Amino acid sequence: MSIIERINESIDTLERTQNKKTVRLLDTKLLRWIAFRFNEFSDDCKDCKTLLKDMDSYLRKLNEKNTDFDRDTLKDHFKRKSKYVAHLNRTHDLIQMGQNTGLWVSLGVSIGVVLGLTTFDNLALGIPIGMSIGLLIGTSKDALARKQGKVI
Repeated sequence: MSIIERINESIDTLERTQNKKTVRLLDTKLLRWIAFRFNEFSDDCKDCKTLLKDMDSYLRKLNEKNTDFDRDTLKDHFKRKSKYVAHLNRTHDLIQMGQNTGLWVSLGVSIGVVLGLTTFDNLALGIPIGMSIGLLIGTSKDALARKQGKVI
């Protein structure tokens, strides 16, 4: 059995044994995509190969606990997941779906506030205009990244 098959089996076990809230907190769908991307890059990237092995052993440990996870376990899980995503982001230029949308909506709102106060003399008018522009730019950038295969 390959390492990616073991990881998928571990994730399946987590999804079967844990309640929906815990599965949502663990973000098993993202873990599957991270493992897939690590496996995809593991031939060329030694770090991906190491992180894939680390993910496999970590998921086995999670399955051995087989109880509700305490705060420290979840905190460790979020740190590991962030480390995995950061590696894919920095080394392989991959993003999470919706990352550009969130960034551009927040930038659009801030620009909308400035435009609303200076140009329109109406703050309530500037915020939705800026948000709409940011949403348009962010979703188009996310769609482009998906099309180029740059999404985790």
